[in-house]
Amino acid sequence: MTRIGWERRIADFKQEVTQIRLRASNSSINFHEQQKQAECLKVQFLTHELEAKRKSLARNRGLDSFAHNKKNLPVALGIAAAASVFAGIVSGDKYTTAGAGISGFNGALQGLGETDWVVCLDRQLTVRPRNSITAGRVWFTWHSVRAALDELEQQAQNGTQLGNFEAVISEVRRSKRLVAVIMQEYKIIT
Repeated sequence: MTRIGWERRIADFKQEVTQIRLRASNSSINFHEQQKQAECLKVQFLTHELEAKRKSLARNRGLDSFAHNKKNLPVALGIAAAASVFAGIVSGDKYTTAGAGISGFNGALQGLGETDWVVCLDRQLTVRPRNSITAGRVWFTWHSVRAALDELEQQAQNGTQLGNFEAVISEVRRSKRLVAVIMQEYKIIT
């Protein structure tokens, strides 16, 4: 092979190496971004699970309030009807109208069942009304747990690797934002 042939081969090789480096750099950036998103999703999933448990309990408490106080039923039905009428006017779609009515009724139920919530960060991630907790477990206020989760999500967005869900829960437990609820002889002290 001639000198020009070798020079051409070396130039092609340098160009190929440069392209490989560029692809590797882009892949590394993409991988790092996806890793951050995965860490954020862990915290968001945990937040969603706790919120779903709280909403379900609030809905059940709202239903119980209907059984004890029939005056709340017209209010909830009025909210559902208003949501249906408004959605019907805006969308003109009967399915959207029905969905808005059901959603309005569900929201009214949850509103009637709202209370001061607490969370136990054990394996089951228990959510309960503050007035129904028992001794023997460590309970934290709902707002402090949400603040700890928000802080942890921010750390994940900044690139902190959290590990599996048990590690995420452990990180939440270590947060300085948590406010424990202490029980003393039938009194609840924050």
